Amino acid sequence: MTDRAWLATAGRKRPLGRCIGYLFVLLMLLSFISIAPTAGLLMAGSNAAERFVGKVLTETEALYPAGLVLTLKDNTLSTNATKPVTIEYPPTIQAIADEARKDEKNKRPIPAHFVVIDVDAHVEDYMAYDTLVLLTQSAAAFPKEKNEVGFQVVPYSDMQEEHDGVQTPLTVELTSEKVAEGFAALRVYVPYINAVLLCVGFLFFTLAIPLVAGAWLCWKLLTFFFIAFLLWLLALAASRPWTYGQLYRACCYGVTSSVLLGKVLAFFTTGYGKAPFILFMVWMAVTVLHQHPAKKANVRKAKKS
Repeated sequence: MTDRAWLATAGRKRPLGRCIGYLFVLLMLLSFISIAPTAGLLMAGSNAAERFVGKVLTETEALYPAGLVLTLKDNTLSTNATKPVTIEYPPTIQAIADEARKDEKNKRPIPAHFVVIDVDAHVEDYMAYDTLVLLTQSAAAFPKEKNEVGFQVVPYSDMQEEHDGVQTPLTVELTSEKVAEGFAALRVYVPYINAVLLCVGFLFFTLAIPLVAGAWLCWKLLTFFFIAFLLWLLALAASRPWTYGQLYRACCYGVTSSVLLGKVLAFFTTGYGKAPFILFMVWMAVTVLHQHPAKKANVRKAKKS
């Protein structure tokens, strides 16, 4: 692919189908290199993920205060507690949060508490409670999306349930027994995590790789329409013996160094810009100009009789 003479010969003599087939295989290999580690992690970590979820569910269930009753009725939250209730993070999540707080790259502060229930509070005081979720008498408050600053409020009046086509305020009563029942229902699905991750990892190998390579191939073939046209204009201006079709086929092989360089740079940095594309254009231009100029036909002047 770095031999100008070979590239010129391939562009002139090899059929288009073979050129596209080569490029597809190349992109398949590069897609495999990108996707295989993720798929391998999904499959190798399926058992660990199942254990992790099961552990977090057990820890979270134990955090609900015994005897606490929460009642949501007529868009109003009430509790049998006489003072604000604070629920901390599950120990496993707390350990992850502690590590995240030490990360200097993490510019978003992590709240100290998981949930605070205070029916006498106002959502405007959310930041003062230093909690992930604040439940007040009329609304719930929690952080905005990852890249946004501040918090968002969801009034309980937005939580509706439908009966016979009629929207009515949501009515819920939460006790320790009902919390235990809910977590028991969730644990039924934990054993399926292993199978799901194995299936997802397998699908990454069997479907994602050819799909990604196919989409990548289509994009390359589309860009070649314009690149080959520019190279053809260069060949005309320099009187080089190239046709548009030959240049298009040559692009399928000439792009090899460009995509390999892009893949290598992607492993080490994200700011390499247009370097691979510039390399491709320069290399193809050099290949076009490397050919000898087209010979002009000798025109003999007719002798005057």
